[in-house]
Amino acid sequence: MISVVIPVRNRARLVARAIESAAAQTLPPDEIIVVDDASIDQTADVVGRLAQSLKTVKLISLKRNVGAAQARNIGVESAASDLVAFLDSDDVWYPEKLSRQVKEFAAGDNVVAAFCGVVIVKPGSSYRHHYIPKREITLSDLYHSSFLVTMSCALIQRAAILDAGSFDETLRNCEDWDLFIRLAERGKIVVVQEELVEYWRHRGSRLTLEKLNVLSCHKVVFERIYRRISDPTVKRKVRASHEMRMADIFSTDCIEPIRAIGHSCKSLLLDPSHEGWFNFRSVLKSSIKNVVYRPALEDTAEQHQIQ
Repeated sequence: MISVVIPVRNRARLVARAIESAAAQTLPPDEIIVVDDASIDQTADVVGRLAQSLKTVKLISLKRNVGAAQARNIGVESAASDLVAFLDSDDVWYPEKLSRQVKEFAAGDNVVAAFCGVVIVKPGSSYRHHYIPKREITLSDLYHSSFLVTMSCALIQRAAILDAGSFDETLRNCEDWDLFIRLAERGKIVVVQEELVEYWRHRGSRLTLEKLNVLSCHKVVFERIYRRISDPTVKRKVRASHEMRMADIFSTDCIEPIRAIGHSCKSLLLDPSHEGWFNFRSVLKSSIKNVVYRPALEDTAEQHQIQ
């Protein structure tokens, strides 16, 4: 049996598309649990209408906004199936997604989670980036980065989620990565080598408060990782990965070029690896571009606001 958990808040225009992609699977899920996180738009009405025609759809309406981690936990606790798949309300599954992943649990030894590749799209543009993580993601891999992109790729044993302590509800970001680490301590995480999810990356989603949340939660997760490591060489390499991630955030999300370059330099000092040099060149290129073009973009945005 498979349960699908879809946390949603204020996505009346998109949630139906996500639900329909789950219902249209070649291996249909037994239930689709939509956890409405106190939406103030028409999200609940949209889901309610769908539930009348799709009997597997179940709506849980929360009275107050609790965040993605707690909304997912509520969905997991309500699930009746052995396997739980997660789908973000603005993403889409391709029809073979669940059928391809279920096979991994039958074929693999001690598999606790199966993921897949993604097609990353930016709404309103022709951007499409294809990404498939390597076949097996180890605990060591997850110490450096969350290679698994999005919860929409996940099919996980419900018992493993509960045994790992579920999503940390104190984290407003990186809660999925934090859970992946604890799952990897309990069994294998495998990746179906196909792109089976369309992941929407929205422009302008990193508002000031969101940026602060990303930075603070990222630091919390890395501090937890450091406490797991005793080997000083491994710890230094992981710290280098942390600095690279911070450099990426400040060059692409927060747009603070000096801080971005500073973090990238720290990474190279800790571990002068090929990956570190690639990160430095990428961050430097992005930072120069931001310095040159950002004033013009800000002027354009200000003019639009005036109009």
